[in-house]
Amino acid sequence: MRQRVSDTWYRLAQQLRSAATEAAAEPGWIGPTPAELQATADAIDANHDLMRKRMQEAGFARTALGNKMAEGRELMKRVDHITTALYGRGSGRKATYGLRPEDLTRNIHPVPDAPRDLSLADHSEGALAKWKGTRKATYEVQVFLEPEGEIPVRTLISTRMSAVVSGFAPGTQVFVRVRTRLSGRWSEWSEFAQRYLNA
Repeated sequence: MRQRVSDTWYRLAQQLRSAATEAAAEPGWIGPTPAELQATADAIDANHDLMRKRMQEAGFARTALGNKMAEGRELMKRVDHITTALYGRGSGRKATYGLRPEDLTRNIHPVPDAPRDLSLADHSEGALAKWKGTRKATYEVQVFLEPEGEIPVRTLISTRMSAVVSGFAPGTQVFVRVRTRLSGRWSEWSEFAQRYLNA
């Protein structure tokens, strides 16, 4: 048993079996009995087989987990695509679905909040649009002649939280929405407000 002890279980078991055979033939042997050496080798073999089985099971589990992760990534890509289409690339609503708004990963300026509480009131030239928004921002106001219109008939730019909608005949029904521009970033559009013009 002067040879180097193996660092693998299989070879170690074989070394013990060889030692048991040599010990049985050696007069005056006072170490472990051949039967004890054989029992130890058998135990090492059994543990080796169990370890191989556990490693194989772990490999299968790792493969299954990898497949699940790939499926999860594909699902999140689809969710990201849908939320981008619905809310925009930089919308904070994407966080609701466990996604980071794309633009925020590349730009230090956050997407501004959309204007809120948009209303239309009578004005001597048509209607006065007013809303609550962000200080030091610029606003784009779109005017439509039909609800949820796709092509605005007029676009206004304002540095205040108000704008005058004018140039339409009395009795015209207008639909207005507004969005914020701040630090080069656009917010989502506000909800529409509508009114029949009296002037």
